Amino acid sequence: MMVSRTLSQSRYFLILFALIPLLLSIMHYYKKSNLLNNIFPYHNRDNILIKIFEINDRLPTYKLVTYQGYEFPLKRNRAQTVLINHLKLHEKCQQNPNTTVFDIGASLGNTIFNKFLFPYIFKSYFMKEKREILYFLGEFGLYAAACGCQVYMFEIEPRKLSLIEKSITINKFESRVHLMKKAVSDLKSNTTVYFSKNSSSQLPPTNHHKNQAIYRGETINLNDYPFSSSIYLFRVDVQGHELHVFRSTEKLFRRHLINHVIFEYTSWGTPKTVHQDIFQYMKLILGAKTFYALHPKEPIIYGPLNDNDLNEFYSQHHQQHLQRDVYALFKDEQLSISASPYNFSSSFK
Repeated sequence: MMVSRTLSQSRYFLILFALIPLLLSIMHYYKKSNLLNNIFPYHNRDNILIKIFEINDRLPTYKLVTYQGYEFPLKRNRAQTVLINHLKLHEKCQQNPNTTVFDIGASLGNTIFNKFLFPYIFKSYFMKEKREILYFLGEFGLYAAACGCQVYMFEIEPRKLSLIEKSITINKFESRVHLMKKAVSDLKSNTTVYFSKNSSSQLPPTNHHKNQAIYRGETINLNDYPFSSSIYLFRVDVQGHELHVFRSTEKLFRRHLINHVIFEYTSWGTPKTVHQDIFQYMKLILGAKTFYALHPKEPIIYGPLNDNDLNEFYSQHHQQHLQRDVYALFKDEQLSISASPYNFSSSFK
């Protein structure tokens, strides 16, 4: 009996001992992915180390104020840079300094670390798949300002706002960048919304937040504002809440004020029907002419996407939990975009 108990205890010890390298590997993965910090309370990260980068992956260059350990999304920008060159953004803004760009950041639904992403992060580690989960700090809007454009940036997350404000100051972009501390939404303007300080994910509108670390902000519905100027480029990165942003700007589209749209297609965070309807909504209601898909790592643009491509877009990306930038043209103009035929399996290699 004693021998049996000793052997049993030895087995448990060996199992626990074998798990130590696995646990250390998981901790190393989270630390490398900048995700471990999101587990700890918000106030412990108030004194993060500030670092200034010279962003020179495309011209013109600019300075980005960010935190120690931040990794600039260089690979993601490659296809976007090709598209921006086709759109001649720098040339347009130099010719007309009033050329307007909207940069709507990851406000509603920004999920750096939450219940939606954790299963996929866990899976990607054990499957040895590399997933890039990034924390954007206004890079696109700052680049547009460097081009000489008038830029409206929308953000609500306090930590991001602080860094973006520092970037605006160090680049002397105060006359070009209009930083709107609001969450763009199809809710009524000035509606109070709540977010978790630990994960930056949006919380339901209840009164049960007293014991939680939260921050709050207000929404802005752009349908409520009589914006009359043409918007040359409209960029959206809201982690699955794209349709809510487009609904909040429907009047601008109906008045044909928006020429070009780049949005990050995210196949999670909101109901399936929302993601399946977004292309039809943009075509039938907003008036999109054509769509192109951008390669997430290489300087390749695919398209134009046909109806079958659009119908399969959600299932293809949701199944593998993938994100990618999509470009939509809203003006009847000839663009000499060098695009490859879209094939899902090859468009992520």
